[in-house]
Order: sequence, then C-alpha cells, then structure tokens
Amino acid sequence: MKVKDILEHFLSRADWIDRENTVDRIIVGNSEKDVDKCLVSWMPSFNALRETVQRGIKLMICHEPTFWNHHDDRATKDKFSQEKLAYIQNNDLTIIRNHDCWDRWPDIGIPWAWANFLGLNGKPKVIRANGYQHRYDIEPVTLESFARKVAKRCQEIGEPYVQVTGDLSQKVSRIGIGTGCGCDIL
Repeated sequence: MKVKDILEHFLSRADWIDRENTVDRIIVGNSEKDVDKCLVSWMPSFNALRETVQRGIKLMICHEPTFWNHHDDRATKDKFSQEKLAYIQNNDLTIIRNHDCWDRWPDIGIPWAWANFLGLNGKPKVIRANGYQHRYDIEPVTLESFARKVAKRCQEIGEPYVQVTGDLSQKVSRIGIGTGCGCDIL
C-alpha cells in the first residue's frame, strides 16, 4: 500500500483531529511510496532509524517529533538535525508521525494503554482535557506502595525508577493518567 493510504487510515478514523493543525503527517519522504511493512517507534531516534534500515524497512511510524520540536520544523539548522535528515534521505526512509491520533484513540490510545500496562483495569472513571486525561479509582494504598508498583512494572521496559512528590504514607485512591502537554495536573 502507499504511505499516504496508511496516514489516511489513521486520520479518517480520528474525528477529533483538525487536519489543518495536526502534527500527524508525513515528516520526511514520499507519500506515493509503496510499502509492505513498517517499524513503529515511540521516538524516531538515530538508533530506531538504524534499526529500520538494518531490517530493510522503508517506513517508520513514530509518536514523537523527528526534529525535536512539536511541529517537526526542519528549518532547524543545528548539525545533529541536518545529519539526521541526511541519514533519512540517504536511506530512502519515509517518516509518518502519529501523535494526535494515537494519544486519544479510544481503548488503545496512550492513556488507555498506559492504564492497562499498569493494571488499572476497566473504564476510566473520569475523562477530561478532550480525552487526554483519565482518572482511575483503586482501593486505597499508600503513595509509596503505588509508586513501587509502578516502578516494578516499568522496570520490565527498562525504566525502574519513578519520581514521587508528596508524603509517601499518604493514602491514594484516585490515579490520574495523562498525555503530556494535553493535561492539567491540578
């Protein structure tokens, strides 16, 4: 299928997207390119790009920006951005960004997937911030106990620590999950 058809698949199912202002687009590459596989990555790091090339894949779908600013503005003139762009172009890669769709995709988007990963099962009790922020209610536990549970779970994906602010003996029963800048912590 063509790259543009894959992008359209996501955009056509995300009625919350403003197509004129979304960052979900082809960042680098040819929209008419035929592809039969892709590598999906949270971050389009150089390591992820190298892995894509080593596997003989020509399309990467990523969540975060390729060029370190939210709108993936390639006008950035820093040396590292230029090297990254050259690597992508020299290896005939195409990069699709799937950020705005992925964050709010019902049942499998970022807040749902994160809650599921942490074992916060069921539907969120409250959904706010246009779908970017969820609340799950749990049986009361200490903040320390909950933080240790999160750290243990995240250790499986190479991130064994969490930052905790507050009284570790405080009982918590409402867990907020959000997607970055789309949320209001208060």
